[in-house]
Amino acid sequence: MVKGGRGALFSSAREVAYVAVMTALLIAAQYALAAVAGIELVTALFLPFCTVFGVRRGCMVATCFSLLRCLLWGFAVNVIALYLVYYNLFALVFGLLGRALRTLSPPRRLVCTAVAAAFMTVCFTLVDDLISPLILGMRFAPYFYASLAVLAVQPAFAAASCAVLYLPLERALRTLRKV
Repeated sequence: MVKGGRGALFSSAREVAYVAVMTALLIAAQYALAAVAGIELVTALFLPFCTVFGVRRGCMVATCFSLLRCLLWGFAVNVIALYLVYYNLFALVFGLLGRALRTLSPPRRLVCTAVAAAFMTVCFTLVDDLISPLILGMRFAPYFYASLAVLAVQPAFAAASCAVLYLPLERALRTLRKV
C-alpha cells in the first residue's frame, strides 16, 4: 500500500508509535496491579486514547494488547477470546462515544465516561462469566458466583480512576495528536 493511502494499516511512523506506546503502557499498568483483584488502570488509560484517537487506532491497540498480554502471561483460549472480543468492543464503543462527547462540557464528559467505564467493566466480567465456563467446560453458576467479589470492586474503581484520570489524559492526548 502507498503510505497514507486508503486501506493502509498505518499512515505514518507516528501512528505506529502511538499504537506501540499505548500498548506498552496498558501492559505495564496491568502488570503493575496484577496482584490486586478488581483493581486495574487499563480502562482509565485506554478510554481516553479511544475517545481521542478513534475506533481504528483503538482497535489496533486492543488487538496488540490482547495478543501481547497472552504472549507474556500465557495463552488460554478463554482469555484470548475474552480479550480480543472485549477490548475491540471497548475501542468501538469509546471511539464512537468520543465523537458524541466532544459537544459536552468537561464535567458532563467526565460523568458520561465514568458511568460508561463502570458499565463496560461489568460487561467484561459478565462476558468472562459466559465465555470461560463454555470453553473450560465448567458450570456457569459457581464461576459466576466466584466473580461477584471482583465485580463488587472493579466497576467502582474503574469509575473512580476514570473520574480522576480522564480529563488530564484526554487533554494530553489531544495535544499529542496535534503534534
